[in-house]
Parts: sequence; C-alpha cells; structure tokens
Amino acid sequence: MILLSITEQIIKAIIVADECGDWRIVLSLCGELNRPMTLARSELRNCERFLPSYVVLTHFHESLLEIDNDRLLYLGRAGSQQHRVIGEEFLEKLVFDTESLDTELLWVCVDHFTASLQSLRPMDNPEGCICHESFAKTCSSLGLVYEKVIKMNEKAHTLYLQTIQHCDIVTHTSGAQFFGKKWYQTAKNGIEAYRFRKEAYDQAEVAKQREPTLIKLKPKLTAIDAAIGKCQGKLYKAHALLVHIYETLPPKKGSITTPLDKNSKEDMKKALLKAVTHYHPDKHYNKEAGVEWLVLCEEITKRLNEYYEHTKN
Repeated sequence: MILLSITEQIIKAIIVADECGDWRIVLSLCGELNRPMTLARSELRNCERFLPSYVVLTHFHESLLEIDNDRLLYLGRAGSQQHRVIGEEFLEKLVFDTESLDTELLWVCVDHFTASLQSLRPMDNPEGCICHESFAKTCSSLGLVYEKVIKMNEKAHTLYLQTIQHCDIVTHTSGAQFFGKKWYQTAKNGIEAYRFRKEAYDQAEVAKQREPTLIKLKPKLTAIDAAIGKCQGKLYKAHALLVHIYETLPPKKGSITTPLDKNSKEDMKKALLKAVTHYHPDKHYNKEAGVEWLVLCEEITKRLNEYYEHTKN
C-alpha cells in the first residue's frame, strides 16, 4: 500500500528529528502523519470489503498500529520537550530578569513543567512513563523552581529523588550514564543540600532539647550507673552494663544472641563493639525514634566506648 509506505517514511523522519532534539519538526511531522494514517485505515477497510472472509490483512493492521504507537511516543516526547523549554525560559526570567517575584509568571512556569510531565504519561496508564530520561530532566527543572524560587524544600527533594530514580531506570535498561549532565548534577546537589539542612536542623533541635531531656532521663541513667557500680573490675562492669541495657532498654534494632563471658576480654570486646553499633546515635533507626531515645543512645554509647577502650589496651 502506497499510503502505508508514506507513513513509514514520515516515521523515519520523525525518529531522525527526535534524535536531533528538534521537537518543533517532530510535532509538525506528527501532525502531517494524521492524514495518511486516516486514509490508510480507510483504504484498508475498503480492501477487506471485497476480499473473501478468510483473507485477513493482519500484517497491514499491525503495521498501522505500530506506526500509531510510535507517533504517540514521539508526540509525547516532543510535547514534553516543548513545555520544558518554555518552562526553562520562564525560570531564567524569574531568577535573573525580575527584581521582585512575579507570581503570575512563576505559576505559568510551574504549569509548563507540569504539562511536560503529563505529556509523558500514557493515556491508558496515568502512572506510567513513555520516556524516563525526559521525565528526569523535567523533574530536575521543576525541583529547581520549588527549591530556589518557591522555597518548598520537601517538594523539591521529592522531585530531585524522582530525577535520580528515572535515571537509574534508563541506566539499568540501556547502560546510559548522566553524571556529566547539568540537570542531573542539579538534582544530586539539591538532594545533598536537603540532607545537610535536615541534619543541621536535627542537630540544633537535639541540642536545644538536650538539657531538659537529660533531666527526664535521669532515673534511667542512674539505674544504668547503679548496675555498673555493683561490680568490681572493668570487665565485670562492662558485663553489667550490657546486661542492664539489653534487658531494660533494648535497642531498636539488633540484640546479643550469644551468652556473655565476663571473664573473656575478647568476648567482651566483641559484645561492646556490637552494642555500640546498636545504640550509636548516628544510626537512622535511633535518629528516627525521637529526641529522648537519641539522647539516651548518646549517653549509653559514651559508657560503652569507655569500657571498649579498656578492652583494646
């Protein structure tokens, strides 16, 4: 069929334009493809009318379906790129060209980036994605808007994480790497900046609440020191410390699974080291358990380290 050949040639031209990043030509060619596709389907139906019922033009139907799927793919990619380019132009104006924040321009910018993401969602699967690399680029740009302009760090962090996740999908399927891309570095730097701010805030919050928390924890800390004080000798004291904390203040993760030999310096050294990993305040499960538990872990770790140093000498 001549019309089918025409559609195939247009698709080839679309692929070349897409590889060159020329979304304008892709959009134009996708528009041009509609008429020959419609005529080809009509011609196919007319042919089948005059053919015997046992003759099925499956190959032509499959070819048209494949071409239409390709058209939708490249149309989505080009539409996404169009909105992203416009959004980035508005973003540059917001950051460099305006003395005061133009809120109307800001939300037009956000709308274009949002439309860019929506263009990559298949109509039959709103959670899917037809091009992970394009999705990652737009997430990075939109994340920059939320971080630098709107100052919504949580939202920016979510978008930056999506950037990395979609890049990982591409890397796992095709082996492509994006470390040298500016938009990828924007996302990585944004994630790192968010982590740094969160850690600084957490440390400041703990420092502010530390003294009143220590007063609240005094009975528990006194009980720990009393258990230690009942014993003579560093190894026996270390043993008493371990037994007391694991029985009365069990860690959020981990436990001692083997009997403790308080006469074995090597066994006590291993047990103390394991306990430090369970109670260390830098562990995420201890940080996430609240300020009171975190301060308690700091105090327990101080005592564990004291006796661990003895076992090393």
